[in-house]
Amino acid sequence: MDTTDATLITLCWELHKEGVSKSRIAQRLGKHRGAIHLWMKGMQESGLLTFLDGGPEFKAELSDNGVLFYQRHRVARPYRKDEQSFIESFNRTVRKECLGWEKYRVTELQVCQGMAEAFLQRYHYYRPHMGLGMAPPQEGNCLSDIYGE
Repeated sequence: MDTTDATLITLCWELHKEGVSKSRIAQRLGKHRGAIHLWMKGMQESGLLTFLDGGPEFKAELSDNGVLFYQRHRVARPYRKDEQSFIESFNRTVRKECLGWEKYRVTELQVCQGMAEAFLQRYHYYRPHMGLGMAPPQEGNCLSDIYGE
């Protein structure tokens, strides 16, 4: 999964949480309604972060339904900077700016999910992007809206 798909899936999840219908989400993201349905099903069953990880629980469904939406599927080797540079860069950013390098216990899952959701909100809407001349996507918004400062 490349960075564009991960971003679209995250936006899909956020729009769904806001109550936007699946067909409207498909229209706004420029994706087939069937793809949105599969994304939502996977996210509702396992959660957003597990779905984005693309673990083994999704491989059978991907091979069964994926041919409807693409012609060729290539599996990249995990944790290889030369093959998955975008996601490895994103993972490094999450570790550096959000979770840190410590190990968390299973009992801290809710806390980590809260931190990750706040980070994704900041990352997608408030963090400066190089493609926009180091401006945040939504000018005029401030970080205090997210962090309550």
